[in-house]
Amino acid sequence: MKIQASLPLQQVEGVRGSGKGARGKASDAAGDRVRLSSEARFIQDLRDAAGALPEVRGDAVAQARADIASGTLGTPDDIEATIDGILAGF
Repeated sequence: MKIQASLPLQQVEGVRGSGKGARGKASDAAGDRVRLSSEARFIQDLRDAAGALPEVRGDAVAQARADIASGTLGTPDDIEATIDGILAGF
């Protein structure tokens, strides 16, 4: 999954490596800085969270869908076993 945003950054100060900012002035000794809008920070948080998710196994999802459609998955016994497994984790 790829998340793309069209929200602009608020401000970019300086250019790393040139020693001069966007207007030709010497940059701060502390280095360059980028200030992100709250929306950009939110999108970055979403990207970080999405990156932490495990990969989706398409083959397993397709098999589960086929089993549900054929009636071999999602039976009352399956549902009860799933609930028991979830509750056992608490």
